[in-house]
Amino acid sequence: SAPHIFSEDECYIFERLLQTLPAVIATRRVYLSEQEARTENELLYTVGKDINRAKTDRDVMEAIRQCFPEPLYVAIFMWENYDQNKATYTETVISTDPGLPPGTRLPRDIFDLTNATLGKMQVINDVHAPEWSEDLAAASARRFEIASVAFTNLTENQRVVGVFAVGCKIQRNF
Repeated sequence: SAPHIFSEDECYIFERLLQTLPAVIATRRVYLSEQEARTENELLYTVGKDINRAKTDRDVMEAIRQCFPEPLYVAIFMWENYDQNKATYTETVISTDPGLPPGTRLPRDIFDLTNATLGKMQVINDVHAPEWSEDLAAASARRFEIASVAFTNLTENQRVVGVFAVGCKIQRNF
């Protein structure tokens, strides 16, 4: 059969459709972005309610863990004598990882998350990536079979007293 030859009316319709396509795509992006924001707000609302209902530190940690897909561990560690600069170990205060019960002391040579800048979150999405091969935090995560880690310092009066960490045994992007 012979190829279709578009009429002037058909060409006009296609041109008009093509002119509106960018606006349609932009509207769809805005809609999806707003939908994602609503979903995130619903999750944060639920987590906030669970934190407010929490009766123990463990309940708070479990509520926080809901913010992230499984399998994930959330933990708070405190430096010896609440001073990162002089500490020789860190101690688990609370953790959702059953392998790190409260009171577990981790010597600094096997567990070191000191490279987070004050007030900033340090994220290592793949502790096995070449750029992290010499990094102390990545090495610490690898020792505990953590593939991805995000952490930040806990401070008091500009002194680093502990670490809040989120780790995952499978590689993920935080």
